Amino acid sequence: MKSFLKSLAVAVVASTALIGAISPVAHAGVPGISSTSPATLATGVAIDANIVITFTEAVSAESGQITIYKWADKTVFESIRVSDWNKVSINSAVVTINPTATFANNTRYYVLFDSGTFASVADDQNFAGVSSEGSLNFTTVAAATTTTSTTTTIAPSTTVALPKIGGTKCGVAGRTRTVGGTKFVCKKTIRLVWRRA
Repeated sequence: MKSFLKSLAVAVVASTALIGAISPVAHAGVPGISSTSPATLATGVAIDANIVITFTEAVSAESGQITIYKWADKTVFESIRVSDWNKVSINSAVVTINPTATFANNTRYYVLFDSGTFASVADDQNFAGVSSEGSLNFTTVAAATTTTSTTTTIAPSTTVALPKIGGTKCGVAGRTRTVGGTKFVCKKTIRLVWRRA
């Protein structure tokens, strides 16, 4: 009798182990976002940047829209169908969104996701979506500054008349005269004339 009971107990343990091995593991919950690029509140984002979403688990595209808005006036910058493979690519848990348009410089944007745009590959539970403009928003880089050179023409100062001693001739080389605060000296060239000192 003891031998029979021992054999029965071993069979029950083996059966339990087999059932556990073939039963699906219960899923913890719906997929969520673990990180984004650009990060929330990022600044200096390139105007041709992609938006990369990393989920907590592998996902598949389902239905709905991903919409990018301008923060300042809440207008739609671009609306993308999650099923548009030209703009949305999925690699396991990583979703890359490639907008057609280029972002404007020094402009803030935010991104919203419809509920059910993605679902868990493991058990088809839907992603809840993003409905708050504060959840994923970023600001692009400022436009590059350009330097231009300018030429400024300065009017000549008032001309001070040469001192006249016998016309333009000064007579004696080395003699100095001051007229209107300007010093002149008699120079010997071909003839003796006044020159500014």
